[in-house]
Amino acid sequence: MEIMSLFVNVLLSAWEVAVEAAPYVLLGILVAGVMKALLGEKQLPVWLRGEGAGPVLKASVAGVPLPLCSCSVLPVAMELRRKGASKGATASFLVSTPQTGIDSILLTAGMIGWPFAVVRVIAAFISGAAAGLTQTFFPTREGKSNEADIKTSGCCGGSQATQKQPKKSVSSCCSSKKEQPKNTTWRARFIAGQKYAATDLFSSLGKYYLLGIVATGVVMAFLPPDFVEQWFGGGIFGMLAITAAGMAVYLCASGATPLAAALLAKGMSPGTALVMLMAGPATSVASLLAVRSMLGNKGLGLYLAAIVMATVGAGLLIDVALPVTWLASEATAAHQHEHYGMFRQILGGAFLFWCLIITIKPWMRKMGGGSATPAGETGHSAHAH
Repeated sequence: MEIMSLFVNVLLSAWEVAVEAAPYVLLGILVAGVMKALLGEKQLPVWLRGEGAGPVLKASVAGVPLPLCSCSVLPVAMELRRKGASKGATASFLVSTPQTGIDSILLTAGMIGWPFAVVRVIAAFISGAAAGLTQTFFPTREGKSNEADIKTSGCCGGSQATQKQPKKSVSSCCSSKKEQPKNTTWRARFIAGQKYAATDLFSSLGKYYLLGIVATGVVMAFLPPDFVEQWFGGGIFGMLAITAAGMAVYLCASGATPLAAALLAKGMSPGTALVMLMAGPATSVASLLAVRSMLGNKGLGLYLAAIVMATVGAGLLIDVALPVTWLASEATAAHQHEHYGMFRQILGGAFLFWCLIITIKPWMRKMGGGSATPAGETGHSAHAH
């Protein structure tokens, strides 16, 4: 009976998180579709060309709202580098982009509060700028940018997809299978953007949202508050441990947000939660291999040093400067509601069902003997934050 009671508590906590997160996630997906319609694919490489601090800061600004995760940002960054972006601008884009996105910003605001969401955006910009400026002012030998060296197993289709398509541009990996039509009307671009957001974008996000929601339910049901407060209640050692764990475990910025809210409710300090949300997406194994390929060993060392100093420094500063009272009510709100409106219940149910279908669909195809990739599809779906 006790095991059954714990299982029910996990399900109830996960359901409450889904109901709380659904409006913000769906709104973020909608806005991401609008960004897709507005963003010109040829504008960004031109904007980031040149040396000095200017392109680095522009790259960090551009990366903050883009709905790309640490896997899908890799081919985009490599393509920017090939089209003339400086090493500093490339490194800046690689760091700031996976830490946030319009979807994760809205989700953070809804589940943890706007003060923390604003801090998260600022920290992503600063860490991206720091990584880029180190590459700019401490020049390193150019790495061998070879897409075969980047093994992104577990995301973006893995190394096998890369080896099967050696002549294809790296931008095709983790990108939408349909390019945005040129010279179309705003209405057509808007519809294409929303179609991309509802299919390619959400298809890549669904399993991470589901994993984050389930993990949050497990944390709320099983993890003792004393454990979180003791080890992650604040201080540099807990932040460094979170940073090291982020290198070994893939964290999607949006999927990790509900988990961060749950850990805050259990006693984690805001600064440590910020470090988890910043360092995790920016230091995945795939991104580190890409940085080594593009920037070399010394460039990778500078890249990691900049991320660690920026994220841990931001975490320590937030623990001192940001009042906990600004976050406490928001961080626990997802787990303390007793009544939800019917509309939110419907949204939460639809959101969970969508995530579940997206997650199990590849398994169903394999069990049925079919290919996991529909006929005619040459690329892999775009991952987002």
